[in-house]
Amino acid sequence: MNRKRSVEDTETKTIDFDDGITCYFKIAERDLLASNVLFRNKLYAHAAFFIQQSIEKSLICLALLIDAINKKDLKQKYKRGHDLMLFYEDQLKLILDKIEQVIKLLSFSNNESFRKLQIQKNYRKLQKLLSVIKNIRAAKEQFFFVKTAEIDRYLNEINENMLFLKEISTYKISGKNFWSSVHKFKSKFQSLVQGDGRAKEEIELAFNMVYTNKKLIEKIFLNKQVILLWSNAITLFNVYFLLSIIILPHAKYSRYPNKDLSPLVYNKRLPFVRRVPRILKLQQNLLGKINVMITAKRRLINFIVNKKHLTNYFLTDKKGKGV
Repeated sequence: MNRKRSVEDTETKTIDFDDGITCYFKIAERDLLASNVLFRNKLYAHAAFFIQQSIEKSLICLALLIDAINKKDLKQKYKRGHDLMLFYEDQLKLILDKIEQVIKLLSFSNNESFRKLQIQKNYRKLQKLLSVIKNIRAAKEQFFFVKTAEIDRYLNEINENMLFLKEISTYKISGKNFWSSVHKFKSKFQSLVQGDGRAKEEIELAFNMVYTNKKLIEKIFLNKQVILLWSNAITLFNVYFLLSIIILPHAKYSRYPNKDLSPLVYNKRLPFVRRVPRILKLQQNLLGKINVMITAKRRLINFIVNKKHLTNYFLTDKKGKGV
């Protein structure tokens, strides 16, 4: 006889959170592979085209990962051609809004552990990047013949960001510091509802639920899934901005050559072409980081789904209706 599954059942379920993420990731991988093959065969203009395509799809994947956009947004808002800077600008505005919400959430805490993640510092970097995008787009053709030293400057800055990603991959927030922040979070909530006894009681009940599920909460927030998603995402957007500057003119001229910039310009004398192997290797590394984030999000979402007795508490009111 069949019985209905209760939320307390321990059988693990999985859900498809994907919504286009894996699709764009696989396209980015294929475009990168194509670029490698074309470069080895000295088809440099075509290789430039596929590098740009791989970076563009990576940016879409990254934005989908942190829910800054969804597939509907892509259909309605991103019919902007292949101007990578314009595309980047659109996404960056949405992502800055998303990051700002996280910063506000953590603003009550002076926790050293959270400060080490440099979320606020990297947020300010992204704000500055947004302010210079228009100037960069206006000077697009100048970047075609940018000197090797200038490309190296961008690539060295990218390496600094990559070192930070390596550092946070082994970083842990201690349980003691985490729960100190939770206590401050509770106090902050209660201070916002001074005089409202019922609201204070609701907050007390909610946080009691948190405290009685300490192990579960720690698994969600201290197992690096959340840290990987946000810290990696912010840092990767810095990296892709710098890559977008390097690739900017090639997004157009590798497709639509004009009388001054034909495919014949793409030869080993062009500084960009000399740095293509380094860029290809970097993009391979970046796709590896994004793949780690995809795994982290899948684990996090499926973990939460399998703890419905907790998530339902926070997502429904006392009558069982969604809040």
